[in-house]
Amino acid sequence: MRLRASILPKTFKETFATGFLIVNIPLHLYSQLFFVLPGLYEPWSADYNLRFGVIVLLTLMAFANLLATMLSDPSVAGRIPKGRIVADWKYCARCERSAPPRSWHCKICDVCVLKRDHHCLMMSCCVGHDNLRYFFCYLFFQMACAAYGTVLNACFLWNSIEPGCLWKAVLKVAFPFVGMFFVDWSSYQFHFCLMVVLFSVAVVNGFLFVFYVKLLVRNITLFENKKIGKEKFNRGLVENIKVVLGERWYLVWLGPWVHSKLTGDGMHWN
Repeated sequence: MRLRASILPKTFKETFATGFLIVNIPLHLYSQLFFVLPGLYEPWSADYNLRFGVIVLLTLMAFANLLATMLSDPSVAGRIPKGRIVADWKYCARCERSAPPRSWHCKICDVCVLKRDHHCLMMSCCVGHDNLRYFFCYLFFQMACAAYGTVLNACFLWNSIEPGCLWKAVLKVAFPFVGMFFVDWSSYQFHFCLMVVLFSVAVVNGFLFVFYVKLLVRNITLFENKKIGKEKFNRGLVENIKVVLGERWYLVWLGPWVHSKLTGDGMHWN
């Protein structure tokens, strides 16, 4: 893995989005382990330990792939010397060098990125040739983690329902955050709000994961998905998977620390 020189956010939007993401992961982990699970199962029983392990594993895998995405450098810096001119490559005046096919200049990162897919505000980095694998795995594990957490929260809340005023109950369900601040400042309402957030994350990441599966199997990027002639890099299903996930694509789900060599260098596309 080629490491980025700096992983610090470059704009206010990035700072807010990345901070929100980083804070929410441990917050939800703490909530699930020490509030929701003890409310559903006897602490340290077999059922409790099993679900405790599943939550920790899914969260660890999501966070590890998130960190790998942020640390990995998919840019041309250090690979293509400044001033180098290559025939059939476009020239980037900002980077002062030729840029390979499928690479594009990012205004935020201020560098050309190999096989650039998009700039992710939530991670404060570009997603491209080197870190698309980690981003793809992050989407999967974050989706699974959020979906599992939503189910546990729903069971916890169902067991905690207490009879009360109808209009308050409707308000707390229809507008959970308003209900938490103005109607019912309790752990029950707080966890209901967390369930809403988890469900939203699960839905969004679910749609994103399915969308990126469609891109992966055709070997195209988010940017290329809008272009004519976008299928010209299609090598077939298995080879397309290896381009993104590497030769050991079936093992990358064990974590970003598993080595899986990519089949290309991000610069030459035959």
